[in-house]
Amino acid sequence: MKDSFMTAPTNLRSPVSIMAGIARSLGSAGNLPELLELIVEEAMDLTNADGGSLYLVKDNKLHFEIVRNNTLSIDFGGSRSTPIPDSFRPIALNKSSSHVCVHVITSEENANIADVYRQEAFDFSGTREMDRRTGYRSQSFLTVGLFDHHNHPVGVLQLINATEPNTEQVIAFTATQQEMVEGFAGMAAVSINNASLRDEITNWFESFMKLI
Repeated sequence: MKDSFMTAPTNLRSPVSIMAGIARSLGSAGNLPELLELIVEEAMDLTNADGGSLYLVKDNKLHFEIVRNNTLSIDFGGSRSTPIPDSFRPIALNKSSSHVCVHVITSEENANIADVYRQEAFDFSGTREMDRRTGYRSQSFLTVGLFDHHNHPVGVLQLINATEPNTEQVIAFTATQQEMVEGFAGMAAVSINNASLRDEITNWFESFMKLI
């Protein structure tokens, strides 16, 4: 992966024990929806983020799979949650797109943005419209591409509004947090591929048994 688009101020935090625990958690997920939920939840915990989303690459588009926001009580996607609403439409992987999630896939360059209202590189009109409707204030974004060990794009992990643990004040994602999420993203991508393969084999076997 190339250097990130923007970096936030550094706030040192030891990642070793946290990452080891996350690796064990990913390995224990029973199916793909459960794994996708776990990836977002672990990433939010890792960065003390208020929200998170996960997209998967399908048919040259990014499809919403998980959407979480603690403040707004949003819990879309996954095995136990409300289905993704139709309004969350897939995003075409067009290199000319100004969508930050497309950027991190097509350029292999992650984006750490301290305040989306104070940048002009990407189109956050959808985010601003949702803020207007809900009264929420989206600020810091960390958007990381998920690539497998062959460097094939698997999806995108996006975290919203890092918060300071003691005051809950929204802050920028730190450089250390970004490094940990980028390391976590590689594990997540491989885990998603493995879970998808397991699900395909299970579905094939069940279909075969019905035929018999």
